[in-house]
Amino acid sequence: MEFADVVVEITEDGSNTLRSLQFDSTYHSHHGAFEESEFVFIHNGLDTLPESSSNVVKILEIGFGSGLNALLAWQWAKKTGKNVEYVGIEAFPVNPSSLVNFESSILNANNDFQALHASSWNELHQTPNFNFIKVLSTWPDTKLSNDFDVVFFDAFSPDVQPEMWNYNSLKASADVLKLGGIWVTYCAKGEVRRTMNSLGFDAQRLPGPPNKRHILHAIKTSIAVPS
Repeated sequence: MEFADVVVEITEDGSNTLRSLQFDSTYHSHHGAFEESEFVFIHNGLDTLPESSSNVVKILEIGFGSGLNALLAWQWAKKTGKNVEYVGIEAFPVNPSSLVNFESSILNANNDFQALHASSWNELHQTPNFNFIKVLSTWPDTKLSNDFDVVFFDAFSPDVQPEMWNYNSLKASADVLKLGGIWVTYCAKGEVRRTMNSLGFDAQRLPGPPNKRHILHAIKTSIAVPS
């Protein structure tokens, strides 16, 4: 397996991020890695699920990356008592040996973070409240069911990975969500918002974490008719 070349960098909230040498881009905001991930994907993602939703929550993350969002979803499952089924897609996995310094800055990482990265790819791993599979694949080539409750869209930015933000890629991420499902990302570009609206979503800009104006939150309200 080929691993991504990364270096560890500290962010403004004291937590670390990784910089991809291939894309010359960080995996998280330099203003605060932990703060951004928790704000975008937990507070404005999982926490926005309706109270009447099922006790089983299916999450797809496009861009497993450092594993921070997966770890926070695992912690959320423990906190809420929900049973989470998590699928993370990654084409450029990070070598676990590169994560020693990164892990030390994560709050309450304990052994879960190590378990995420030590686990084999393309196999289901089961734990209390959190079943997960890391899929080594490019997007949108991965074949998935269409019953996910939440999509974490966490690819590198459109300036760095434009192919991840084109119509076909966004449509593939929309298709896997059930009606009422939530799609959330740190990117609030108008073109992305308009595309999600055209795909049957109510996509709204929401206030972002510190030092970022907006993020994008979208709810699937209908099935888009192919153009």
